[in-house]
Amino acid sequence: MPPTPRDTTTVNPATMTRLSPDIGPKLSGNEIAAYTAMMEDQLFPAPLSVANADKTAFVVGAGLSGLAAARELKKAGIKVTILEASDRAGGRCFTMGSPYFDRGVYGEAGGMRFPGHHKILIKYIDMFKLEKLPFPNMKDQSSLLFFSGETANVQDEMSNSNSLLSRVIQKWNESVAPIREAWEAKTMSWDQIIAQYSHLSLLGFLEQSGWTADLIEGFKRYGLGLGAYESILHLSATEILRLFMHSYESDNYQLKNGIERLIDSFLFDDAVPLHQHLCYDCEVTAVHRRNGEYEVSCTKRSGSSFVLRCDYLIML
Repeated sequence: MPPTPRDTTTVNPATMTRLSPDIGPKLSGNEIAAYTAMMEDQLFPAPLSVANADKTAFVVGAGLSGLAAARELKKAGIKVTILEASDRAGGRCFTMGSPYFDRGVYGEAGGMRFPGHHKILIKYIDMFKLEKLPFPNMKDQSSLLFFSGETANVQDEMSNSNSLLSRVIQKWNESVAPIREAWEAKTMSWDQIIAQYSHLSLLGFLEQSGWTADLIEGFKRYGLGLGAYESILHLSATEILRLFMHSYESDNYQLKNGIERLIDSFLFDDAVPLHQHLCYDCEVTAVHRRNGEYEVSCTKRSGSSFVLRCDYLIML
């Protein structure tokens, strides 16, 4: 018999509102310190693990955030299951090696670089003893950009003031200069910048700033010499402004042998292995909250569906 509306709270993931990082929660220094202490096993004494032995948790999504959450829950003694809609872990992190490239060569099809100020990410990388390498941001002589069948040498493009990439960079600097100058002079606060621009996507910001169609096409192809920006045009304009205002794009790192080394470390770490707790091909279609439990409806590509129950639920 189906539950009555007053007995159940239902959340459909497909219709959930996704907050921009500008208006969503931010981690304070104290919260980062607390999370780091948890990573270092300073917050989970044995009695807590014993108390949690009968608790269950589902983590929706096997990207980096999901794997990190599952790891800490498992360390706390909670029975964890990771529900992943696709047939692989890693989310936006996907390193392409063989058979896509010759042996010893790999390419990143997703996340490929990270800034040094991502303290928690760096902590996990160091914990797993992975090697960080400087990321050149594709501005050295050997860097090539490939878009729609066309190849461009980044250094050649940037040294030619009439090239499309050079004109894109010049237009970007002109577009953000008034905002940067007002912010640095403290005549405009960051909250005021958010209030003025948060309703705009990155594409909307470009259009409002007078970008012509050819410059927008160049922005899609080359970004600012960092790679194609076509996939981020729908993001909040203020999120992209935040990156460049704080120079978060200047000092970046990459992982030796690819970002998937970090995914594999989460999955197959001897101390806290997660591969045994991962269910692939499980798309979460609805969540019900009833009598202190979560009921999670899942569908597989074959069309079969089922309902799982747990005490805790994390959706990422």
